[in-house]
Amino acid sequence: MGDNPLTAVRLQLKALGYDPIPLKIDKRPYASWPKEPNDPASIKQWARYADCVATGIRLYQSACLFVLDLDIRIVAARDTILQAYEQRWPQFMANCVRRHSQGVSLALIGRCDTNKGTLRSRRWRRKDHEEEKDNLVEVFTQHSKRYLAVDGAHSPGRIYAYRGRALWEVPPKELPEFPAGDINTALEVADDIMQDTGLVQKQSAILGKYLIYDLTPDMQITLEDGEQLTLAELEHNLKASPSKRTVTFPTPWDPHSKTARVLATIGRDGLCLWDTKTETLHRWAWRKPPESFAFIAQLAALKVTP
Repeated sequence: MGDNPLTAVRLQLKALGYDPIPLKIDKRPYASWPKEPNDPASIKQWARYADCVATGIRLYQSACLFVLDLDIRIVAARDTILQAYEQRWPQFMANCVRRHSQGVSLALIGRCDTNKGTLRSRRWRRKDHEEEKDNLVEVFTQHSKRYLAVDGAHSPGRIYAYRGRALWEVPPKELPEFPAGDINTALEVADDIMQDTGLVQKQSAILGKYLIYDLTPDMQITLEDGEQLTLAELEHNLKASPSKRTVTFPTPWDPHSKTARVLATIGRDGLCLWDTKTETLHRWAWRKPPESFAFIAQLAALKVTP
């Protein structure tokens, strides 16, 4: 077992301070993965399972680990996003660990001291290619109750590999820092590029599921810092500072919510509130189009979803 290359990597990950777990083919974890013991003696025993062909690391409560997962399947879109990130965050991009699985997608691994959990961009596809998988960027942090596959078999015929240094060669404290305040910006950049590349946002199978015209000016909303505003006041503030995005809670349509989950921004038709939990865009009630034009209006509006 000691000669098993997977075991050697797992022991090295553990020694550096990562939180390794065993994985099966296709990134599948064992049922016990959230609490799987990974002391050196336990790690050495994983090799006895014939289907234990990969290794992951738990992210939850990790050493501020941060992952920008470019789950993009179109080379041009992925490379354009990478170029934009390199221009905006050169130090992070020059030093982050880049894990791939012999495909187009790429995970950028670093550190970030943030209270955010799992976030994601909008979902995009090529026009008239509904059978294809979505293209999106996801963010995972130490508050994400997820795991990240880092070594071994990804799927039949594919393995995890790295562009440059492998994760088990870099202690967590030596990973580059990503600015916590720029996380939403990274997702915005990806959305803008995917739209400019010609992709279209994934549409709901049920008309109206992702776009609702239900906002009124007198609705109250509480900002992340505790400030209370009406939606009319919020729109005025955002128009004065168009690039500002605000996490808000509770939501006007769900006043009992205790989770900060809403992004506010200004779109072509004024205030837009994007509920990240339900993936629903809320807009002014008076903007609601006639029923005969609802579907066309929805498609047009979703192109500028925050």
